[in-house]
Amino acid sequence: RLDRLLPHLRRALEVRSKLEHAGQASRAAHDVLDQLSLGVVMLTATGKLLHLNSAAEGVLRAEDGLVRTPSGLRASNNEDNKRLQALIAGFRHGSALDRPAGGHLRIRRPSGKQAYAVMVAPAASSITRGSKASPAILVFVSDPQEGIVSDVAVLRELFGFTQAEGRLVRALLSGLP
Repeated sequence: RLDRLLPHLRRALEVRSKLEHAGQASRAAHDVLDQLSLGVVMLTATGKLLHLNSAAEGVLRAEDGLVRTPSGLRASNNEDNKRLQALIAGFRHGSALDRPAGGHLRIRRPSGKQAYAVMVAPAASSITRGSKASPAILVFVSDPQEGIVSDVAVLRELFGFTQAEGRLVRALLSGLP
């Protein structure tokens, strides 16, 4: 009996190990996304929210131009919302070759602050739900009011900048004159 059971136990351990690695990779990816100052929203093809990074959570929590709804993501301004929904809807129909490559738009803010810069793009792969695969949609939200924050030490490590060069690049990225 043990001889018959052993291959199944071995396979169960292999599957468990693969699931643990996948879970670790998923947590690491979410951690990386949360480090970005750029809002990242992942939607299903029908527009339902799958994942938000920390920056996107902040944008939606503010309810200043973009809002979370039970059906997904919506712009406060009707004209902007029509354009956003049209971009999202463009991924619902046709084969992968027929789908649009994405698009850009500005989302006006009721507060009067500078409009969000939004890019809608297809994810490189599809999300599988049950036996059906549906394309995932990525929405990137940039707030021009927020400077791009980058650690000087990271810039130095990645690009070999001196301390002064790193501070200069950070100032330029943040829009300082």
